[in-house]
Amino acid sequence: MNNIEIKINDYRKHKYNDAIEKFNIVEKERIEFIENFSIDKIGSMKLDDYVSGNGKNKDTFCYSLETKLKELGSISGSTAIKFGVFYSNKLNKYVVAKKWDENQDAETAFAKIKSAIIDLLKAGKERDIDKITKNSLSEMFKSKILSTYFPDHYLNVFSSSHVDYFVYACGIGINPKCSTEQKRQSLIEFKKNCEFTKDFNNYTFMSFLYYWIDPNSKEMRILHLSKNDFLNADYEQVQHDFILNQLANQNHGEYLYIKSQMEAGKDALVLFEYNNMIVASARLKAIKKFKKERSDNYTGAYYFYENSIQIIEPILLGEINIIDFSFNLFSKSKSKIDITKYNKVIDLLSAKTINKLPEEVNKNTMIEGGCKSILINAYERSPKARLECIKYYGAKCIVCGFSFEDKYGPIVSGKIHVHHLKPISEVNEMYVVDPINDLVPVCPNCHLVMHSKQNGSYTVEEVKKMMKIA
Repeated sequence: MNNIEIKINDYRKHKYNDAIEKFNIVEKERIEFIENFSIDKIGSMKLDDYVSGNGKNKDTFCYSLETKLKELGSISGSTAIKFGVFYSNKLNKYVVAKKWDENQDAETAFAKIKSAIIDLLKAGKERDIDKITKNSLSEMFKSKILSTYFPDHYLNVFSSSHVDYFVYACGIGINPKCSTEQKRQSLIEFKKNCEFTKDFNNYTFMSFLYYWIDPNSKEMRILHLSKNDFLNADYEQVQHDFILNQLANQNHGEYLYIKSQMEAGKDALVLFEYNNMIVASARLKAIKKFKKERSDNYTGAYYFYENSIQIIEPILLGEINIIDFSFNLFSKSKSKIDITKYNKVIDLLSAKTINKLPEEVNKNTMIEGGCKSILINAYERSPKARLECIKYYGAKCIVCGFSFEDKYGPIVSGKIHVHHLKPISEVNEMYVVDPINDLVPVCPNCHLVMHSKQNGSYTVEEVKKMMKIA
């Protein structure tokens, strides 16, 4: 019995009946919504019947889709600008997305949005995926509309990263450059062709997917730390003074922001980038936007689980690019890493883990082990042992001979991964590490290959044979 069959049987036993009950309730609400906002009625819909947040009407098109029909799938993870126009109680006026009208005229924008909704519904009825993909409505919003009006033909999973991970988890072979809607269609085809799910409707299939896997815990975001905010301090100062002392200890995981850089779900993995290097990681607990701007200009905060905050040996852009070929620049706007690369990123973080609190380790004793619940079951690693290993072998890969300094110059002199010949996770006790016999320097590529073995890791000799070096 394979993994998905086991999970489906478990879902049928514990959750399926509850899901059917919820579906029957929300189906009545869905039908009522379509009667109130039929395709014919949308053409004559007024702005106050559409917009969410004007305080006058709680049965608007947008409010109904986002809140009243939330059980059909949530689209509340992003701002109200996804609707194209919304009413801001704070500003006491309509706010318009520039793509709909640069002059911020709500009525002009609404006329265009209404036309786009009608075009979308026509394309949805005809199942014209190309027209759906090209439609100008925001991705989450248009997919919620489609799955509400045509629940048999469109899947109610709205986050593109969640779609990507479900496609990956189901083992569906599809070009990653396909549109999100094409990927949703591939999931529906999987459901129809799988003997264990073919009797599910799209609602129960969506319910099962989220029961099977929590994609939020697989999401990965990069949070940019500006050098200006830290007066161009070196990364080690940022790690110890800000990440450990301030963020983890003093602020108990609270990170204030002036302008939010990222959207992510609870438990998402956040990588802190400073000076073009990943220097720390943490798990996201929540994002809070303040109702009123504070006197210090902060508009919100990220909250991280305190025991998840971890400093690491710096990860360079090239190391991320090896894992995710599409990621080739650290910037404020480039914050996502391909969710399907999650396991490889976790392997890299594990290899880069260093002590959370250096003062807790006797710097003259090279002891390793000491399991902590941090990001994963991360084990304390001795920086002194790492340095002794590199001092003995040199900062060159013992497998292929790669040297960061030879390739990129003196700015990365001494950079190299260190591989434990006996994985620390298999020790489960404190032990004295031998830097010469227990550790070897390896490049990120060879390190990744070593940890690609299903149980344990490949030896230096085995990887050399793969490369036909031995």
